Amino acid sequence: MTLRRLIVDLLTATYRRDGGLPDLYIISPFKEIKNSLKQALAHATWVDWSGNTRSAPPRLSRWLKERIGTVHTFQGKEEDVVFMVLGADAAHSGAAAWAASKPNLLNVALTRVKRRFYIVGDHTLWETLPYFRETASALETIQAAEFLARMNLN
Repeated sequence: MTLRRLIVDLLTATYRRDGGLPDLYIISPFKEIKNSLKQALAHATWVDWSGNTRSAPPRLSRWLKERIGTVHTFQGKEEDVVFMVLGADAAHSGAAAWAASKPNLLNVALTRVKRRFYIVGDHTLWETLPYFRETASALETIQAAEFLARMNLN
């Protein structure tokens, strides 16, 4: 499962279960990841709690603008739940090295969180990089399907 697919599945299943878009932030160090997530969610199939299919939930465009962005978009803001979507893989190790070159990006993401912090990315890549190494060892690593099952979203 791709990172984008996980986020789409997470949000569409949460919408189906709860009847609304969740109060959370999705943060990425990369504009390309941010834009890809927004586009995928804008074109996703949404099913509400009563089983009605719709092209998009009410106010989705506003939610995407306010809730998905690069790390710097969220400076000064806080939310109970934050997903940091890293997105780089071995083919993009230079981008990952850039994101890990200073503690700033990870620090800003971590300080937006009130309760729960999730990192979505290639564990084998990010666990080798400065600042992310410590975070990778401190957080439990699970596969996407297991995460969705734990959230009661499968």
